[in-house]
Amino acid sequence: MLGPVDAVSSLNPQKVNVNFVKYGSELSDQQMEQFLRLEDIDMNKSSKKGMSIEDQESLNKMKNSVRPVNGRYSVGMLWKSEDPWLPDNRQMAEVRLQSLNRKLERDENFHREYRDFVSKGYARKLTAEESERRSRRTSYLPHHGVFYPQKKDKIRVVFDAAALYVGSVTQQPAAPRP
Repeated sequence: MLGPVDAVSSLNPQKVNVNFVKYGSELSDQQMEQFLRLEDIDMNKSSKKGMSIEDQESLNKMKNSVRPVNGRYSVGMLWKSEDPWLPDNRQMAEVRLQSLNRKLERDENFHREYRDFVSKGYARKLTAEESERRSRRTSYLPHHGVFYPQKKDKIRVVFDAAALYVGSVTQQPAAPRP
């Protein structure tokens, strides 16, 4: 019996390695079944590992925050504290927006797909009043679009919650996610 090997060698993509398992005179059917059951035991145990207290608390917060919004569901963020401080990252978000605008001007197809995304209600432009509003919990979520490798005509807009601002992550839920 042989163990797993890389399916395709990185040095020679034309070379393919294959595993071959033969049993017969060496192992009886009963011995093979017993061996496979023993191999499967560790995977079953690790997949049924209990949740930590933090995971349970996070799961409860998520369950309690679910609410329907326009035929969809919204789930609250998992903040470590109930009143998190968020850095004023407007300047960073504006720089990212300028970069996105340049790409929209350069690529007509990208611009059309992004416009379609916004027209479906996934995002909207803030009103002047909303744009000027500030509080301890005001933070900006930069976004950009990417095309699926398999579907060159379908855009996926990525909201970058892990964007760094002055050395820290701007949107940092920080509570464990179950």
